[in-house]
Amino acid sequence: MKVFLILALVVFTGCQASLFNADEPKPQLERLTDRIKEELNNVKCALKPYFEYVITDPIKKGVDYIRSSVAPHAESLDTETLKDALLEKSGELREAMEQRLKEIQAQLEPLTEEFQEKMNLYTRELKAQLTSFYDFYIKSS
Repeated sequence: MKVFLILALVVFTGCQASLFNADEPKPQLERLTDRIKEELNNVKCALKPYFEYVITDPIKKGVDYIRSSVAPHAESLDTETLKDALLEKSGELREAMEQRLKEIQAQLEPLTEEFQEKMNLYTRELKAQLTSFYDFYIKSS
């Protein structure tokens, strides 16, 4: 009977100890890492529509435009005219893509500056925390 009582007490105490550990706060470094990961995910989510627009929309429009403008020449099999038309249309597409890229870069510039400021702040916080941790470690040794 005493054995069962002691065994039950040991199991109960062990269970309670694991419950107390679950409520333990995260270390500062882990919290800072989580904040950085969260900010990176926010930036990814904010930039995703821009990347999708830059990559898919202009290319799809350009290919459709080239197909529609080159189709009449392709049927006649006039290779020289077809080559000239392709070169002309691809140059127009390139100019349109370069213009759109400049617009996207202008839109992303404020976001990248904000991200850099946040990362600099997190870096300074991490450096201060690591310095204090190092000083504490040195003093305790």
